Amino acid sequence: MTINNRTARPAVIGLVALMVVCATFTIVFVTSDSEASFAAWNEGDKFALKGERNLGLNLETTNGMLVFADETSWLRNANLNDARMTGYTGTVTIFEVTDVTSNEYVVTMTVASNISLAATLSLEGKLVQPGLYISDWDEGYSHNPDNLLNISEAATVDGAFGFDTKIAAASNSTFVLHLEKSTMAIKSIDMEMTAYARGYLNVDNYANTTYDYDWVNQIDTLNITSYDSFDSPITMDLSMSGNMDFDPYLGIIKDDPAQGDFWEQTCYLNGSFSWTGVFNMAGLPSNITDMIFDEDLLKWGITGFPVDLAKIYNPSSSGIPVDNGTLEMDSIEVNPEFSCLGFATIDDPVYGTIDITKFGFRNASLENYLQLWYYPEKGYLVGMELHTPPTMYDISMTFDLKSIPVADAQQLADTIIGQVSEEQTYDQVSQTLSSGEGGIPQMLLIALGVVAVAVVGIAGFLLLRKKKKP
Repeated sequence: MTINNRTARPAVIGLVALMVVCATFTIVFVTSDSEASFAAWNEGDKFALKGERNLGLNLETTNGMLVFADETSWLRNANLNDARMTGYTGTVTIFEVTDVTSNEYVVTMTVASNISLAATLSLEGKLVQPGLYISDWDEGYSHNPDNLLNISEAATVDGAFGFDTKIAAASNSTFVLHLEKSTMAIKSIDMEMTAYARGYLNVDNYANTTYDYDWVNQIDTLNITSYDSFDSPITMDLSMSGNMDFDPYLGIIKDDPAQGDFWEQTCYLNGSFSWTGVFNMAGLPSNITDMIFDEDLLKWGITGFPVDLAKIYNPSSSGIPVDNGTLEMDSIEVNPEFSCLGFATIDDPVYGTIDITKFGFRNASLENYLQLWYYPEKGYLVGMELHTPPTMYDISMTFDLKSIPVADAQQLADTIIGQVSEEQTYDQVSQTLSSGEGGIPQMLLIALGVVAVAVVGIAGFLLLRKKKKP
């Protein structure tokens, strides 16, 4: 296995995309043309959902069983001494009917989500001494007039490579939905969100390297200039607000569906979002930042740390219309597709043994990453499952939310809201949501994505309440 010193580019552009996921995911909630029955709501009606994940990894003692021995790397014959990771992520959502008029319901959703992660890696082995080496060449065509050594022949010294990192992040969001009372269709959504991250990355014996290709002699070279250690604080602050409306009003789910029912609707999405924020990783070596901020990022206005999130713009006329902290959506046609996946009897933490209907995107295929559990008798959403698309080796993550008493949810939400307002570090965060030790190794962008999808997914099912038949 090769220890590669190339650093992955942070998904800065992805952060902007996730800030508007709450708008684009709303398009999945649709209804049929058949008549449906709706129960009356009362001001003050409430329910809540909670989701959390824990995961721990500890390879502190391997007794030399894991060895990285690639002769083409700047670190070779390295024994793994320590590899640990702990963390936690949780989301809680509270729904409340905050106003009832003659023709409209107003529903307010409070969504709080947090994540914490700590990781350590330590390797001991041989470090290649600084110098210029051949990393690859073509027998019969390459030449070596300067008598450079192949990196596999380079002199080495005993050394260690490792890092440790801690990060805490959280978001606090409020969504206000305006619903047409007679049809329960979504008229508009207003939102406010605040998010932050605080952490650090400490690295020991990072190899400062440059790779080049000598076209004259047809050889690949690796120049190791030095080994440095650095400490990089990680900070992110984000505030966002926006609104969207639908023409025609966006309907919800089909009333009393059959398993396998599939339906769609066309509507036009209008919206406006604005945000301010800064993302920073100070103290990184210049060759890392040079790799991160290449010509592609420069086209988006991203020139280096700190990244001003309000100055990112889309350089092309297609794609997400981001323009210096604003996003304008004007009559964007959407054609959502939705389906009934089936029915089940579950033991709900709040309502006991109940019969539910499962809805999802499109159908029960691999494209159906979001599954919503609807309780027709109460008209409540009692569960949600988010499945990430399969990645390499068909690895997929699942994040779910289930019913929780409103009073408990409010207490948990208040804790996370306090974390956001105080911008707490990893060591300050009290993981009140956690039911045990360990955590999940998800980065902040995934946590924000879960929040956004959860918020809008839950919104649709909040809106429909089927009348009990006499």
